[in-house]
Amino acid sequence: FYIRLFYTLIMIYFKSNKRADVSNSLLFLEILCNFICYFCEYNMVSFIYLLSLKYYNSVVYIQLYLIIGVLMNLKQDVGYKAAEQVKDGQILGLGTGSTTHYFIEKVGMRVKEEEIEVMGIPTSYQSALLAQQWNIPVTSLDEYSIDLAVDGADEIDPNLNLIKGGGAAHTLEKIVDYSADELIIIADDSKYVEVLGGFPVPVEVIPKSKTPVMNALMDIGAKPEVRMGVQKDGPVITDNGNFIIDAKFEEILSPVDMEFELNTIPGVVENGLFTEMVDKVILGSKEGIKELKL
Repeated sequence: FYIRLFYTLIMIYFKSNKRADVSNSLLFLEILCNFICYFCEYNMVSFIYLLSLKYYNSVVYIQLYLIIGVLMNLKQDVGYKAAEQVKDGQILGLGTGSTTHYFIEKVGMRVKEEEIEVMGIPTSYQSALLAQQWNIPVTSLDEYSIDLAVDGADEIDPNLNLIKGGGAAHTLEKIVDYSADELIIIADDSKYVEVLGGFPVPVEVIPKSKTPVMNALMDIGAKPEVRMGVQKDGPVITDNGNFIIDAKFEEILSPVDMEFELNTIPGVVENGLFTEMVDKVILGSKEGIKELKL
């Protein structure tokens, strides 16, 4: 908290005084803060910095800072709420993403403090490493069936259909979530939309099929782009060794049909539409936590 606040105030000072000779100092400060925040599990500094290059008003800095802080608290609230519903002896599907991070964290706390016995089936290297960090035993679908899966979402519609895959882990997430006796989705209320389509649909593809899949996606009205790495050169590579194509649609009026149609394209491994799977959504908002069911 204090690291991010300090960094934001420093940028306000330099920008408001129009100091053009401090770019190297700001770059060093950004690198330093990112290094520290990495170990503190905060990764919002770069986001604030990039937006600060566009906006010069100090009010905007403060608004951005406060918005990010509220969103992080909402994610923690719903993650912890879902973890409270875990029962002793359950096999858990461990989702991937910034919100499910808090779910895994709280389950780990309960393992330590309440000595509950659970096992987790991870959906990515990220969730596997988090489970290891919190001393949650890990198993697989070959050995156990899943009692409860908890996962995040990029978009949720009123019928509890989802777009997932912002973390490029949707293939294994879908396998784990579909296999669970109960699926709970956790998110903040910014992810709740009337119609899916604001967020691109991630499509995992075999690398050699990239071009024909992109052509097929354009034929059905999508604007496809290969997802590129942020801290690596070239495209994002999934845990399965494949590419991600982000397919942007204007609106997805029939998610069930679209999910099926996308998976019929040769070369597609799995897409990020999750339809008719969710049992409950735990949604965080400034008014409090809401639970949605059909």
